Amino acid sequence: MVVLVTLLLLLLLVLVGMLLARLELYIDTYRQLYRVRWGIAFSARVDTEGEFPALVAHFGPFRKRWSVLELLKRKTKDKQAEHKAPSKKKTGAKKDKPFPSRLVWAMLKTFRCRQFQMELDTDDYVWNAWLFTPIYLTPALRERVTVNFMGHNGLILQIDNRLWNIGIVALRHFLGIK
Repeated sequence: MVVLVTLLLLLLLVLVGMLLARLELYIDTYRQLYRVRWGIAFSARVDTEGEFPALVAHFGPFRKRWSVLELLKRKTKDKQAEHKAPSKKKTGAKKDKPFPSRLVWAMLKTFRCRQFQMELDTDDYVWNAWLFTPIYLTPALRERVTVNFMGHNGLILQIDNRLWNIGIVALRHFLGIK
């Protein structure tokens, strides 16, 4: 009995830890760094060191590496096989549910932007000049976005959230609580 209670408490502790762990997305095009991290349990990044990019995932002590080129080849093979398969006729009309745009918008609003810096060049001097004025005149944009005429483009973006926040929004939506 004591072992069962201990196991249930341990499972509950792991679930609470997963709900409260921070989910983070980080993009840095200057250093070619792209990663997703969920607490200390899971992380995934794009490795751009080799000839072809690779997706590297860590789940606890386990590590897996996939070549992006092989994943794309596999996806095209699956699509080709899907097109060759005979299609089945649907019997009866199925009523489509409307897209839950309010739910999606409410979930997106729970994300927090921790860092944002963008450098922009459209390769057209006229467009750059048109963009420079409104960006420079808007103080919030002026701190985060720069327009240059030298061909440099770059982005640093860090957003995060907790699974708890997304779950609360979904629960409120399905229960009809505003």
